[in-house]
Amino acid sequence: AFTADQRNAIFATASIEKIIDTSGTYTAGPPNPNVIQLTTGNDVVNSSSPNLVVNGTAATLNNGDQLTANGLGTLALYGSGTFRVDQLTAFSGFSNITLNNYTNGTATLYLGSQPVTVTGLGSGSEYLYLGSGQTTYNGSSGYNDISVSGTSDWNSADVINGGNYGRLSFYTNGGPNVTVYDLTANTLQNINNLYGGGDNLTLKINSADAAGVSNFYAGGANDQLVTSDATLDLSYTEVSNFAVLSTNTTGTTFTVKNVATAFAIAGGPGQDTIVANGFAFTADQRNAIFATASIEKIIDTSGTYTAGPPNPNVIQLTTGNDVVNSSSPVGDLRCDTRSIIY
Repeated sequence: AFTADQRNAIFATASIEKIIDTSGTYTAGPPNPNVIQLTTGNDVVNSSSPNLVVNGTAATLNNGDQLTANGLGTLALYGSGTFRVDQLTAFSGFSNITLNNYTNGTATLYLGSQPVTVTGLGSGSEYLYLGSGQTTYNGSSGYNDISVSGTSDWNSADVINGGNYGRLSFYTNGGPNVTVYDLTANTLQNINNLYGGGDNLTLKINSADAAGVSNFYAGGANDQLVTSDATLDLSYTEVSNFAVLSTNTTGTTFTVKNVATAFAIAGGPGQDTIVANGFAFTADQRNAIFATASIEKIIDTSGTYTAGPPNPNVIQLTTGNDVVNSSSPVGDLRCDTRSIIY
């Protein structure tokens, strides 16, 4: 049997008058004056109806379409294919877009500058490319991939709910300069993977962001997660290839769920602490953290440990070009992947 949403989608986009399945027999209702079906030509829609719904498919949503509603309109997009809302000749007055994809294909939606709520329906995959307008996204029961191509496409008020499975990707603006995204005012939920694409990418985050993300993964060099808060709770997430830094001059307490995430923490200018949530480090692991990160205290289930005083015979490489020339007979040169420059 079809679901009710599946039947509605068929009636909305096809010239079908009757559906018969194991749950019963269903007929298409009479035409609704508030529902407009786009054609394969260039359509002009200008309606003041408070309940306007415009139905479209990848074949009927064209760059030449001019769609204007009264501020409460819904653009209902059906099936798979590419939907370039950002390239429409006119698009205004629509507060909602629904992606009704029950196919085995992918529905790909590009947004522009208009604030809008996007709701994914169905089990098909969705790819969403954000625009500059404020977006509230609620993902479908399938795979949902949300991309931010550059800082101009990220809005401080964006709300992203990944639905059944959400992947949120941030990309650099290109070039050698650092690209910075501030996520601290945003709401993130059900993000299985947050991906950083490109070199020199910085994401400003807080504990609320981290609670909505299962895994942070960076694909470039010198990619960072940065907090200015006194605490950063990473006990619900894992961090891979990002360095986690604090700009808090007093210090930050980082709570982690595993050893791998603890080794991603670089610390900052203050008195920083790592708290192991429900596990203990080995002595070698604690020594390695103290040796390669700006961490002054470690707390785990075995106790509390503090970094020893600086050793004049131990030199820590920086991320710059270092020159070391020492005659010390007991010298120790310490580094990690962030401080080796080829």
